[in-house]
Amino acid sequence: MALAAYLDDAPLVNVEAEESLESARSRYFRALGSSGIDYDAWWIRIPIGGIEMGIPNPPAHGRALRAHDLHHVLTGYSTSLVGECEISAWELGGGSGAYVAAIGFDVAGTGLGLLLAPRRTLVAFARGRRGRNLFRRRYGHELLDRSVLSVRRELGIGPDPEPGAADVVRFAFWSSLGVLSLALWPLTWLLISATCLMPPPREHA
Repeated sequence: MALAAYLDDAPLVNVEAEESLESARSRYFRALGSSGIDYDAWWIRIPIGGIEMGIPNPPAHGRALRAHDLHHVLTGYSTSLVGECEISAWELGGGSGAYVAAIGFDVAGTGLGLLLAPRRTLVAFARGRRGRNLFRRRYGHELLDRSVLSVRRELGIGPDPEPGAADVVRFAFWSSLGVLSLALWPLTWLLISATCLMPPPREHA
């Protein structure tokens, strides 16, 4: 029980539906004891599971991370290990677009979710399949100035659904692939690092 509590121990921030994405993200970082992330820096520190970890941040990863942090605000998933597994599955369900760097991390996170919290990770995957995410959306002040509620509506982010058969089949495939990627983590990390050096994808307004 103590281990389960640790794996899911991270602050949940209830953002106001009418506040801007930028304001909600700032409040989210403050709740984590962080002043924010420099997405253009080559080395950053991010909170995962109650621990601040330093990781390399090549340009492709930084671009994906900008959307990823906003996804936390929009979906309500925490930065605990279980929360990161949930948001990985949610992003994978909604499609990573041309962000190949995000696909690698999301597949691995979904695989870890199968091991730590299979039901919750499946539900998050199904929720992602019923809407869209920001990986295909242009990042900038126009987006950050919009309210949380308006972006949720645009992307179709709703409550947790009851997974259907198609959700289960697709989740079984991706999560199994994720477990395999964890077993081959050194090779997986090299592949993810290579994708992080790829040119930026085209973003839509």
